[in-house]
Amino acid sequence: MIIVLSTIKVREYLYGRFSELGLRPLGSVTNFITFHVFKPNEVYEGLFKRGFILRNLSGKVMCEDCLRATIPPMHIAEELINNLEALMKSHLMDT
Repeated sequence: MIIVLSTIKVREYLYGRFSELGLRPLGSVTNFITFHVFKPNEVYEGLFKRGFILRNLSGKVMCEDCLRATIPPMHIAEELINNLEALMKSHLMDT
């Protein structure tokens, strides 16, 4: 039961932080979260190079701009957000 509560807490944290970053997370009751992101291929590659493995859903219908992350422990979720923020501020996110 503790693991389930921890997963819910981290999922809610990620949902809130993704929203704050201007991303559009999709509602979830599972152990992963899907979110819309600008330039999904570039973000996927950038996070991969930083040690984060997400699922790139950009080839899927209605998820052309989506990535999916498994809900990690909180300290990893915080690092994911920090790295995602850095990528969004970098040249990768320039139009």
